[in-house]
Amino acid sequence: DGATLRRWLQERLPDPMVPSAFVFLDTLPLSANGKIDRKSLPAPPLENNEPLAEGEAPRNAIEQLLSRLVGEVLGRDRVGVHEDLFTLGMDSILIMQVVVRARQAGVRLDPAQLFRYATIAALATVVDTITLAPEATHLPHPLDPAVLTSLLADERGIVDAYPLSPVQEGMLFHDRTAAPGSGVYIEQALCRLTGNLDVKAFESAWRLLVARHPALRTAIQWEETDTSLQVVVRDVDIEWTQFDWSGELPTEQQAKLDEFLRDDRAKGFVLSWAPLMRLALIRLSDEVTQLVWTVHHIVLDGWCLPLLLEEVLALYQNPLLDRSAPRPYRDYVAWLKTRDLSRAEAYWRRQLRGFSSPTPLGFEPLSRTAPETTGPAAAESELRLSKALSEALRNLARLHQLTLNTILQGGWSLLLNRYSGQSDVMFGVAVSGRPPELAGVETMIGMFINALPLRVFVDEDAELVAWLRAVQERQVAMREHEFSPLVQVQSWSDVARGQPLFESLLVFQNTPLDSSTLERAARLGVDGIRVLGQTNYPLTLTVIPGRVLTLSLGYDCARFDRTTSERILGHLATLLVEMVSGPERRIAELDLLPEHERSIVLSHQAGPPAEFADLLDGLYPDVDELSDEELDDFLERLRTEGED
Repeated sequence: DGATLRRWLQERLPDPMVPSAFVFLDTLPLSANGKIDRKSLPAPPLENNEPLAEGEAPRNAIEQLLSRLVGEVLGRDRVGVHEDLFTLGMDSILIMQVVVRARQAGVRLDPAQLFRYATIAALATVVDTITLAPEATHLPHPLDPAVLTSLLADERGIVDAYPLSPVQEGMLFHDRTAAPGSGVYIEQALCRLTGNLDVKAFESAWRLLVARHPALRTAIQWEETDTSLQVVVRDVDIEWTQFDWSGELPTEQQAKLDEFLRDDRAKGFVLSWAPLMRLALIRLSDEVTQLVWTVHHIVLDGWCLPLLLEEVLALYQNPLLDRSAPRPYRDYVAWLKTRDLSRAEAYWRRQLRGFSSPTPLGFEPLSRTAPETTGPAAAESELRLSKALSEALRNLARLHQLTLNTILQGGWSLLLNRYSGQSDVMFGVAVSGRPPELAGVETMIGMFINALPLRVFVDEDAELVAWLRAVQERQVAMREHEFSPLVQVQSWSDVARGQPLFESLLVFQNTPLDSSTLERAARLGVDGIRVLGQTNYPLTLTVIPGRVLTLSLGYDCARFDRTTSERILGHLATLLVEMVSGPERRIAELDLLPEHERSIVLSHQAGPPAEFADLLDGLYPDVDELSDEELDDFLERLRTEGED
């Protein structure tokens, strides 16, 4: 049986290589040509209520606690003590949730331990139990009492005020200096609601939600005070827009929605006026309504969106729903004031020593067409990976105890390395910014997410998996300092003042909106869920996990065009294919060019040599200087020497 087979394998294989489930068949299904028909193979039995195999049950109180906490986070009723947590779906965000819940239960864990000891049994041997000191409901108010008293007397009905977090300060600066209508830091959450929607009850649910969460009644004030502040007002009027497009064809509806989203983004917000959000309901048919929730990123991050959507749909179903209010965001701001930045400074100085200029985005010359200067300031291209590639990437992560985030970071590092010709590359990564030691942080509503530099050394002779593990270790080490303000991190680097640390940002969107949870909350069908946003970086790669991984590349239209962005995504996808097809290979052996581009480089049959310049000058910037004869010689060397 499966339990016997599992025990036999555990004696002979490393834990990550032991399958999490076994399926017994009398025969393997075959296709017409006699090969195994993989599509006809039955799904493995991974139901949450599957009994634990012999030897997998917790054996002591610590294992029982860890098994319960991990099960809650992973959505499983049972977690065996020898099951590999990455095989079960553990990732960096879920690790943080386990750490937070463990601390609340009196067990000290840190994220690095969960990466290093990836089973309950191994974790139980290294954790420490702690005695939690009683913590005040709220931390001390980080504002001078006289200033607070003056603000509370304001005729606008201000009920609270406190400083901005460093991340918010950076956003305020960029928002004020951005071009009007640029759409920077405007987030749009979209979903389709199917069923008989009661619009009045839905609007009422949103009013209840706004009343319960101070962040949704927050404005930013900087002109009338010595320092910038966020102020919470007592009452706000939510801006609602309603359209009826039910008489339009689906193609017309999509075109009108795209136009509405562009106009809505360009509209922006007046930061000094609450609420910094608005809603639109668009009737597409008798049974389908499109929701567009637009919010300024300065008051909410992506972690908050599913929490708030689930709550508003629950309030729609039951207006008398009684939920305890999460800890207020101002407690996080007060917590920041207690941090000693000296350890963070020492860490960042070590990490950034010797890095003096941002990694060049050397792929800009890939396109010879004029940038889209007459259109929007920013745009995005999207690539959905195949089911096979998406599953292969997940398998690569499970087998080698890596996160998908790490693999995508590795792919982006290699892309920057190949484009720039530099072995020492740096790009920004979005981090949750929620400190595990702050009780209640996982349900707090506010702006926590941070962008920090990840420096990666690309060793062409390194074996891929070993190199990816080193990338992951750097990311783990960074977690202790996620609260570090980017402005200060830059000041601790060798990059000249006025230059950015990095010009590309990778966002792994591993806080997806779960449609099944939302449907249970409201008894409505919920689908078409997505979040649209824009940063102030020239390139932003957003990875959206799911059964099929989606790569979205946002780009500055003054520097890139759609053709270039789509080619960049194609090169990244090719690198990912190379990574899963040969994880034991050296990095130097991984190819960058898709098959159709490789065939152009390696053959003259596609056209005259001059046509190859568009393709090559991003990888070989000097190719523009070659004459036709020199280019012929260059291409001949490529063919004979087998170079990329």
